Amino acid sequence: MKTSFLLVFTSLVILGISSVPAQNPREVFQTMIPPLPEHILPEEPKGRILGPGLFNHSLPIREAYHSGSNTYAGHSAKGELYIRKEREDDLTIISEPKAGWRWDIADALWSPTGKYLLVKQIRDTGVPRIELTKTDTILHWPYTRAGESLPEIQYYIVTPETGRITAVDHNRQMPYVHPLSWNDTTEEVRIVQADRLMKNLELLRVDSRTGKSQIWFKDHSEEFLIGLDLLQGYTGRLREANFFYFLNDMDQFIYKSERSGYYQLYLYNKNGELLRPLTSYENNGLVDHLKQVDTGTGWVYFTSHDDPQHPYSEQLYRSSLTENYVQKIAHGPYFMDIFFSENKDSIWVWRHNLEKFSRLEIYSPDGEKLNTTWEVDMSILDRLGFAPEFEQLTASDGETLIEAMILKPKNFDQEKNIL
Repeated sequence: MKTSFLLVFTSLVILGISSVPAQNPREVFQTMIPPLPEHILPEEPKGRILGPGLFNHSLPIREAYHSGSNTYAGHSAKGELYIRKEREDDLTIISEPKAGWRWDIADALWSPTGKYLLVKQIRDTGVPRIELTKTDTILHWPYTRAGESLPEIQYYIVTPETGRITAVDHNRQMPYVHPLSWNDTTEEVRIVQADRLMKNLELLRVDSRTGKSQIWFKDHSEEFLIGLDLLQGYTGRLREANFFYFLNDMDQFIYKSERSGYYQLYLYNKNGELLRPLTSYENNGLVDHLKQVDTGTGWVYFTSHDDPQHPYSEQLYRSSLTENYVQKIAHGPYFMDIFFSENKDSIWVWRHNLEKFSRLEIYSPDGEKLNTTWEVDMSILDRLGFAPEFEQLTASDGETLIEAMILKPKNFDQEKNIL
């Protein structure tokens, strides 16, 4: 589920509490969330919370869990690396950190078999501290402003069973390092690294036995930032957005790039060479997120923004891996989430318009609408006394349209000047 959806609706409910005293707003809120089938429900996070995320809006740092072995990995308050079995409290310390460094489990990746754990050590002693107040506690938090020192990061491949620790051969001069995924055989792990200005990017294939890396792909730009999600703290976003999507059975990958002036999807081969673009602005507008790939049928599913008159509206498309063909599947105007059945023979689309409707619909892979399994009338917000209004504004260039959502409190006085 999208956090923005929950935040908006929670705000509406809180502000509408006083308007309908006879009705429980929490119950109203629950009616706005569809009864999702169990197989598409997001998995509940596992593991103990070890600390806050890097930013206030970041998820907390949790132990890394491997389901096959029912094993958690984490870092202690002293910066040690440990593992523990599920339902057990005893910690097995695997490694002490190097002097001046600490183990950090954030963004760690278990290999599919659980044989290896990709995890980092951090040295942030040179990073300036800012003073934060949390309740009655004052924290001195490491935070880098423009031009100041960044944390140093070094990744390792750890074999918990033997305690073997192998340093990963990545470029320490490229400070933004993000582990993306293991391949199916656990022979290699994919890592992307970028320089501080995000003008240069390298995709690495790292040998799980030796830690040696091979540059699979490079990107460079003087005109634009390759991606703000390459900043430290945003590894989860990179993975969720499928910035790189690996086709393991084809030894290829899909990369979302702004090289054309607009974000589009490009297919690369095992040598990092461009095979062809999968999308284009003329056919599908601006690509947002790659949602799913079905290599069996050769289709890539992605969301996009294709309407210049409504630049924030979303559409679901699919593109062929083998031929130049793009097809629209569904129109939002906004998507709360998109799920695929286990065998990818149906697409569950939760779409909404805050003014009118919210629906959970099922589509076939080729875009045929099969069923509407759930729907709620958004006029329920009127009964809460807090329905949103939408306006279109023109940016300073006199051309670009900006959509604005206006939330007015109950008993808003249209005539009163509040500026």
